[in-house]
Amino acid sequence: MRLMLVDDHELVREGLRLLLESESGWSVIAECRDSTECREALRQERPDLLLLDLNLPDCSGLELVWELRQQQADLPILVVSSSEELQMVSAAMRAGASGYVVKSARRAELVSAVRVVGEGGCYLHPRVASAIFGHLQSGDTPPLSGAELSERETAVVQYVCQGLSNPDIAALLHVSLSTIKNDLSLIFRKWVVRDRTQLAAEATRRGWNVQPLEAP
Repeated sequence: MRLMLVDDHELVREGLRLLLESESGWSVIAECRDSTECREALRQERPDLLLLDLNLPDCSGLELVWELRQQQADLPILVVSSSEELQMVSAAMRAGASGYVVKSARRAELVSAVRVVGEGGCYLHPRVASAIFGHLQSGDTPPLSGAELSERETAVVQYVCQGLSNPDIAALLHVSLSTIKNDLSLIFRKWVVRDRTQLAAEATRRGWNVQPLEAP
């Protein structure tokens, strides 16, 4: 199996490479420290699996997962993160990750995660899976991504929920149409949604008040 690593810590990458290449038939074909190096490596290599940390120095790992899923839908992505927060796990899976394993995992757990995701399956680290199962049993749902929105982005979401078009929103907020398009693109990445319909649904799930607003 051809593997690619994306993590900003050299020692982490080295440890993962040594562990993974001890498995028969597995090789690490590229190591990247940020999203820029990852994009460049993917232009030259075709890994069977991408192992990705969410804490990158030049962008959110969630944004990178979402971006890569749009460009290479057939590339399995296994998140390897130090976070066990359900909010982060939920956001990663909704962004398009095929698996999630924590960095404190035992060797056998990491190997199992790589094997399952590399073969086209889905994997959740046992501790994370147990926590999610507990939420489901209690009738709750795992919390969603909580990326903060600016004041204008908040207004844009409100107006989208009211069914206003981009030109109408631009006029109300006294900005250009391109500014609104850029705002929406960033909001989509922050909330890990793909279009206006998903954005409105996400706002509803977050309990947003979508009553008409006065233009700023």
